[in-house]
Amino acid sequence: MEDEVARAEVKKMIRRDTAAVRAIALRITGALITMVLLIWTICSGVEIATEAQRYIDNEYSQWAFHVGVVTMFFGFLFLALGIPILAGLFLKLSEQMQQQEEENGTHQGRNLKTHK
Repeated sequence: MEDEVARAEVKKMIRRDTAAVRAIALRITGALITMVLLIWTICSGVEIATEAQRYIDNEYSQWAFHVGVVTMFFGFLFLALGIPILAGLFLKLSEQMQQQEEENGTHQGRNLKTHK
């Protein structure tokens, strides 16, 4: 009877821990996709700014240049703000996984002691 209760308890903890790890992994994936989009935005801003200088005669070239510079600025700003968030998510994921390994190790040790 105690063995079944211990197994049910371990299964509940494993489900809870894997759900937390999956949630953090999804957040990290979302943050990585955001970083890739920000890098793409910065590259687009560079492309707009450099192509605008080729057509100096055109009155819209100044607007295009300014839009490119503003796009690059905000892309770098958001990228710089997002990197610490991404690092925090990685730290939280590794902490959660270490905690899960420790809990699984102690529960397995308890189960071995009860079986003997």
